[in-house]
Amino acid sequence: MVMHLSAAELSTLWHLPTEGQGDRVERVAARWMPAPANAFIDAADPRQIAMGMARRSDGSWAPVGFSYDRLRFIQWITAPMGRGKSELLRNILQGLLNADAGFMALDCKAKDLVNTTLPLIPMSREKDVVLVDLEGSTDTGEDLRVSMNLLSPSLGRSLGVEPSMMASIILGIFATLDPNFSSAVGIQQFANMGMLALLGGEPMPTLMHLIRFFGDEDYRGQVCGRLPGAYLQVADFWERRFGEMPETQKSSLASFERRLDRMLSFPELQAMLVAPGCSVDLRKLMDSKGILLMGISASQGDIATVAITLLLTQLRLAALSRTNVPEARRPDWPMIIDEVQIVANSNADLFKVMLSQFRSMRIGQILVHQGLSQIDGEVMGPLSDNAAHRVIFGCEANDAGTYAGIYGGQGLTREDFVGMEVHPKYGYAMHAYLRFQGGPLFSTKPLPMAQALTEAAPPPVYVDWRTVRAPARSAQDRQLDEQIARFGELSRVSWDAAVERLGVAALRRPELFDLYCARTKAHRQAQRQFILDNPGCIRMDTDIRDDEARRVDQKSRRIRVLSGLGSGVPRLETTALSWSLLMAGREASAVRKQRAEEEQAAKAAAKRGGGGKKPDAAPSTPRPARAQAAAVTGDTSGGAADSPASGSAAPATRYPTLDELAAERGWKRDAGDTVGGMDEW
Repeated sequence: MVMHLSAAELSTLWHLPTEGQGDRVERVAARWMPAPANAFIDAADPRQIAMGMARRSDGSWAPVGFSYDRLRFIQWITAPMGRGKSELLRNILQGLLNADAGFMALDCKAKDLVNTTLPLIPMSREKDVVLVDLEGSTDTGEDLRVSMNLLSPSLGRSLGVEPSMMASIILGIFATLDPNFSSAVGIQQFANMGMLALLGGEPMPTLMHLIRFFGDEDYRGQVCGRLPGAYLQVADFWERRFGEMPETQKSSLASFERRLDRMLSFPELQAMLVAPGCSVDLRKLMDSKGILLMGISASQGDIATVAITLLLTQLRLAALSRTNVPEARRPDWPMIIDEVQIVANSNADLFKVMLSQFRSMRIGQILVHQGLSQIDGEVMGPLSDNAAHRVIFGCEANDAGTYAGIYGGQGLTREDFVGMEVHPKYGYAMHAYLRFQGGPLFSTKPLPMAQALTEAAPPPVYVDWRTVRAPARSAQDRQLDEQIARFGELSRVSWDAAVERLGVAALRRPELFDLYCARTKAHRQAQRQFILDNPGCIRMDTDIRDDEARRVDQKSRRIRVLSGLGSGVPRLETTALSWSLLMAGREASAVRKQRAEEEQAAKAAAKRGGGGKKPDAAPSTPRPARAQAAAVTGDTSGGAADSPASGSAAPATRYPTLDELAAERGWKRDAGDTVGGMDEW
């Protein structure tokens, strides 16, 4: 039997709520979209990453998310200020740590993400953490800086990258920082040929070696003399063609030198770039569940831009080097970038490579920013096309229309996105829209706040880890240890004197300088291992009264110390190396001047009919006594050395300080340089 009901009869069964039913009706400003069944996860499974809470068909609330291995697909998160983005990231980080995963977190505006992550790291994972801080780390009592010397031969070998490819990628850094670089063919030629010469003929090249290579004919001849047969064109360029070039053509070389000077004039970048090696091995971190954390302060300006470019360039090299391992055997290594527009807009070409190629290398990307207008059009298209997972954690009016156009097929309107509920008092999002790969947009509410670790503080160990030293297995080790102690004392009394004396060794006896650096590294490794074996040797701060705050502070300081000892390079050593290279350039300039004067004198004598007798050669600059270089190892067989500890006996020759050498090259640094534009080279 079929029943036919009139409109009036139907209205008694279903109708809009009346005033009497108002307290039993929930009104929402945004449409609540149901979650697909496959979005729900097992909260007890540590390999599942929760992203929010959604309502099941029975009305109960349950976590939604995806398995850890699906993080290799790009996740794009937009969240206006104050909507709870930081808490969402904290939950994601906690999920990654629960999954025993490695990852990278880059905060492009501050260090909040770093500070948020440290308390979540279990003690068993503290050894895996590498912190990158442009201001360096003094938690160990010594100023330690991470090095990112992309010219380091060991870096290229570890990644399986040929020197020609390495030179090309480094050229890309200059092109990113200077929009005119790509069209300056002459500048590119000198830069490329110079880097190839150093990669083939200099055992420990840095970008500052390029300055010496360009200006020191004798050094250039030594480097070219060591080039293997595969570098015949490079050798011919510098040994023959360069000398035959007119001065007008060489002006491109001067232009590139100005770019180098501009970059290396920043002390923070100089410490990263002028170092014997690359202390941050991203490929190793990717393959061994490493955790890299980097925070950038907005006040660091262009220094931050260069540092991010260096990091992402090495990231690209490391990621693409994974082709030597089958995809199924590549460990997933997701990266979180907060305020991603800073990366995307300043490194558009590099960012597009990340979007299109990193997934197959199992490098996931969680990209976070506030609104669509922050992303330039050049990269917005690739980002929209490649983002498999989408999180809209609140929306401002100017983006709502765009979202309505994209998701209007599900019945969503501009008003739905504008009306997503926020907390009436605190303003954080109470309603978010999510979409997982291949699925529809659906509604969630925030996860509960991430809980702090409950692990107990380690038992105290009453040994000062700073006194730990690597075993001295030879007389040379003992001599080096004596000099390390003396340089430590001297650097506290007179930093310039310590830099000069260690720089003299780097200039005159580089093999001794290398031994010195290797020995200080051995001590840092021994100290790091002692802390790992005895975590309680990092004392609690008794001035902090709250037990939990005191434990978190101890953990954070311990992680910072472990990271500094594991990946930091002493600023004294990098500054001394810079001093030696600038001093070598100064001496080469004096030699050129003397040769020019001799040639001019010879021509004048020949013109007068004097036969053109060449005057006796004189040293271009006073050479330091052998004893000054011997001060590094205690080798006084060639003469008595001043004790670096006493600082009482000054060298016979006064050498310029690093600032004086820098000033000669026009490196004028002041507070404004940290904000000034790199495009003004």
